[in-house]
Amino acid sequence: MNHDMKEVYAMAYNDELNTKNIKSVIEWSKDVPQYAKDFISDKMNVVSSNTLRIYTNNLNTFWSWLSSQQCNNSLSCLLNITHDDANAFIDELQNNKGFATATVLSIISTISSLYDYLVANEYTHDNPFKNVKRPKNDKLPSRILTADELKQIYNVAETGINMPKRFLSQELTHGTYARNLAIMTLLTRTDLKVSEITSINVADINLDKGILVVTKSNGSIISLQLSNETQKLFKKCLNMRIVMGVSENETALFVASQGQNKHKRISSQTIDGLVKKYAAAAGINDYELINPNTFRRTFITLSGGDNYERI
Repeated sequence: MNHDMKEVYAMAYNDELNTKNIKSVIEWSKDVPQYAKDFISDKMNVVSSNTLRIYTNNLNTFWSWLSSQQCNNSLSCLLNITHDDANAFIDELQNNKGFATATVLSIISTISSLYDYLVANEYTHDNPFKNVKRPKNDKLPSRILTADELKQIYNVAETGINMPKRFLSQELTHGTYARNLAIMTLLTRTDLKVSEITSINVADINLDKGILVVTKSNGSIISLQLSNETQKLFKKCLNMRIVMGVSENETALFVASQGQNKHKRISSQTIDGLVKKYAAAAGINDYELINPNTFRRTFITLSGGDNYERI
């Protein structure tokens, strides 16, 4: 898909899933306090419509708990919530409601973001959720994607559908579309570890022969045969390095587009954040469980351990 077509998709806020989410958020906003409407409005062009829908669900959960505490969803009630109250709410979610760890983390993130908004707009000086006790990430269960979920995530990466406009604008501005899609191609069609993907160098690609050489974490070396489509994608990656102004001395194929490591080898953390954004936009509710290793486990599970020779 060329950049012009991708931009058309990027501006299309009328696809079926997106429209459904937006309608749900609009309907929800009819009967909520003004501060909640303003908060969601502030996030409109920052997060995907699916994330907005998750925000509204998480706020409803919080307000339901407030009601059980003889309070309500008014601004005055929120401003009286203490750090101890916040921890009590989290304990309720984990111990009495039985919410999954990923869901609890999502709710905490939403409510903390709401309070950050209230602080930024001078409604209050304190965010009671800022330093609450959070469930440990290492206790999160393993997640295997279904074949349909895998296709949905890749489709988001390829078309940009349902992604935040700001993210899509950055992809076009910084030239990271080809980089991101190439990374997602490797994640979804191989069992490569994220560290093996980040370690790929420009010299590892031979476009004339259509071969990508990868050094595995155990020191072994494998050669991947690239399809014509994938060859074109990796050629775009190389071309975009020039457009981005990456130094010829930088050996890494996949480089960061901004931040302290700009034009340096991309980090595993950056890829982790990338796949979570795509998973959220694909409508996967427990997107916080998705990480680069999820794709490796999924590939091994769906392929039955068969070797891959062409991607």
